[in-house]
Amino acid sequence: MLLKFGMNNLNPEPNNTQKIILFICVSIFLYSLIAVISSAKKSHQPLVTAASNSANESIILSAYISGAIENPGVYEITQYSRVIDMVRASGGFSEEADFGAIHKTLNLSKRVFNEDHIFIPFEEVVKVEAVGSSNAVNNLININTATKSELTTLVGIGPATAEKIISGRPYESNEDILNVSGIGQTTYENIKGSITTH
Repeated sequence: MLLKFGMNNLNPEPNNTQKIILFICVSIFLYSLIAVISSAKKSHQPLVTAASNSANESIILSAYISGAIENPGVYEITQYSRVIDMVRASGGFSEEADFGAIHKTLNLSKRVFNEDHIFIPFEEVVKVEAVGSSNAVNNLININTATKSELTTLVGIGPATAEKIISGRPYESNEDILNVSGIGQTTYENIKGSITTH
């Protein structure tokens, strides 16, 4: 009897209160562990996103902008560049730009993709044939003698560019007009069949 009593005292079975306390402790431990793991995952997410965005922004693309722009050409841009960024990079709109058409047909906030071509429309000028004018030979405009109003009848030539043409005289050949600021290859191709130097 004494031996049996001693063994029972050495290995007492847990009562209901002890079981409840043990269950509560285990539950608190598991909840804390889940909370720590969840917090660690959230703290790493912004770092991954920031790294991804930084990598995307470093991607270099090439796009071409032409038309009524100060410096037409091919420009290198980042992945998230917009049309307005291309306009700024090329020196802005020229004086011959048709802002009405730009606002109606061109989305300046549109993203630019690799090998895109952006064309800035010129202001349309009604071309009037100079009948009987000494500066018009076979309907060609003499860029050495034409008046400002006659020069503005050429496609893509506005008043400001016409004044630059007059200031740049004399011209030995039609190609010399490419030396005038604001006249690029595209404008020249549009007017070369309508001009002469003699």
